[in-house]
Amino acid sequence: MSRFVHRRSVLASEHANSTRRRAGPPRGTALWLLVVLTLLLVACGRGSPEPAPSPSPDTGTPTRVAEARPSPVSAGTPAPTPALTPTPMPAGPPDEAVLALNELLDEEGRLPLETALEIFAAHVGPLPGVTPRPLPGDNAGRVAEAAIVVVAAQRESLPPEVAAAVEDALFGRVDEWVEIPPSGQGTAQPGARATLVDRFVPGARAAGPLDELRQVIEEVRGRIEARAGVRLTVPVRLGVVRRMSTRDIQAYATPVESGGRMTACRIVFRADVADEPTTREYVAAHELWHCFQFQHTLRSHGAWVEEGQAEWVASVIASDPSPAASFWDTWLATPPESLWRRSYDAIGLYAAAEAAGHDPFPVMLRMFDLGNRDAVSALFGGMAFEEALRLVAQTLVRAPAYGLEWESTGLGITYTRATELVGVSPPGQRIEVDAGPFGSLPLELTIGESGEHEAVRIRVYDAVTAGAVEFEDGTVFDLRGAESLLFCLPGSVCTCEDGSPPGGQELPPLPASRAVLTVASPVGGTIGFEVEYAAIKDLCNRLVGVWMASARDILAANTAPYGGLPADYPCEGTVTLTFAEDGTFRHSSELHCTFGESSGSGVVYSEGRYEVRGDSVAFLDVQTTGSLTVDGIDLGAMVQYLTPRGEARYQIEGDRLTIGFTMPDGAAVENHFTRSR
Repeated sequence: MSRFVHRRSVLASEHANSTRRRAGPPRGTALWLLVVLTLLLVACGRGSPEPAPSPSPDTGTPTRVAEARPSPVSAGTPAPTPALTPTPMPAGPPDEAVLALNELLDEEGRLPLETALEIFAAHVGPLPGVTPRPLPGDNAGRVAEAAIVVVAAQRESLPPEVAAAVEDALFGRVDEWVEIPPSGQGTAQPGARATLVDRFVPGARAAGPLDELRQVIEEVRGRIEARAGVRLTVPVRLGVVRRMSTRDIQAYATPVESGGRMTACRIVFRADVADEPTTREYVAAHELWHCFQFQHTLRSHGAWVEEGQAEWVASVIASDPSPAASFWDTWLATPPESLWRRSYDAIGLYAAAEAAGHDPFPVMLRMFDLGNRDAVSALFGGMAFEEALRLVAQTLVRAPAYGLEWESTGLGITYTRATELVGVSPPGQRIEVDAGPFGSLPLELTIGESGEHEAVRIRVYDAVTAGAVEFEDGTVFDLRGAESLLFCLPGSVCTCEDGSPPGGQELPPLPASRAVLTVASPVGGTIGFEVEYAAIKDLCNRLVGVWMASARDILAANTAPYGGLPADYPCEGTVTLTFAEDGTFRHSSELHCTFGESSGSGVVYSEGRYEVRGDSVAFLDVQTTGSLTVDGIDLGAMVQYLTPRGEARYQIEGDRLTIGFTMPDGAAVENHFTRSR
């Protein structure tokens, strides 16, 4: 299980200096000339193609200062409606058996056949040549059912002796059988052998002790059909095993196949489960939903679909949803876990969809025909995957005082809450966690006194593409990866000495000192955020103006990590960088270099928008024209790739501008310009 990692840092600006040197190509070659010209023309803002997993103190991010989104209620959008939820049950730890099973799933959420056979051998019956793998915890008898679904689906591919052992373990100990026809077709008669399409199972016979269980199955099936709007059109073959220990599997459902489709659905109960009223109704709903799944398709999907659906159905169909408690504990206590690596604990996903106004029943079977992301979108009414991720991430914060969208609801839910309580004081704090796809990090913040600082920035990690923060006064902001929010702290004056706003943006006041926040990732990785305090004087060093540097100096800086520019390689020209008041920039490079018998020249003009983002500048909507030749060969096609784009660190000291950026291979480079006006 992932654990939160706290990092407190002195968020001071640092510039990386590379000291590695590489041998360059022999002097006088056109190749070396081309490399040098390229290094000159990519100066300013050539970022690494792979974003860092977390922001470093000297890496700026886009800053938004006044784009709060209205709350759902104030915007006229219906707020999420909680499911009919009784008082939550006491909180508990994550289910040990579920966690162990989830660790065995592959990246798509499937349980490999070899692993399923090992679990089967431990909890259902011995298999020749298979070493048992028992699941830990008191709930192993429920969770091991996931292995039966996998083994039964692939029975035909097993060696004959293993397949025979599987059949014997599943059905050889069944003491009593009864067949339940599809709803509306009457009651099965004793010994109705002709209707049992199964070459392995002995002839059916009605038995008195099964009558009560049969009634439960019929009642629960009717409730499911009414909610889902789908009929189970095949008979249910019901059996009880009275020779299984309480450590063995609780119950399981398997399809009877003929011609590639299901002709009957077998459900087997352990005797003590069949005799206990609360448990048997809940388990009946779970297993019957598997029958509906088999009827729709015999293809498998991830356990988050197969078992998560069945568990949610059981919680909303059964009269008593309390058996869902341990699965809710697991969902609520492990927000960073990958959705694709969940099983029974995916119950919370379906409950979140229902609470948001999207009934899961009409789409759950269709999810089997879709990929993981599309299945999530369908579950949430066609909502974009990232938007569904943000919505679910908010529910896991469990702070209903901020609005119902920040609370999880569902039948059988517990009080479990995994939200970190974070107090922030200067110089700042970082919180991060390793998350899987669809994983999230729920937080509750208290932003403390500022000391000598006037502003505070909330910044999320680059990998994050979904998230939100809501302050105690109801102000809500969406959070997007590589962007940040900048606020003026209470009692501070957030203007520069000349009366202008820092960075050309007026800072709104911090809405409140307390807030709830969540960040999440659709692909997984290190996710998190940082809060850093800032002084206005550090935000007021303005870029507006014209900055110039010699081509020779820029070339020397850009080639330094690769051995440097030879002293006898003359290069003439100027690099000019202009930042205008209206937020536009222009970058021009004109140069001519002679390297032995080779020569080259380039004239490249780039223009676009720029944004000051704390101690970084971002080049946006860049358009480039120009030419590049080496020994008379036109390399104009490369011009589009020799453009200042992305982000670069900057620092202004007097009339000197330092811009630091990272080459594609990770080498750190600094260029120095002088203000000309």
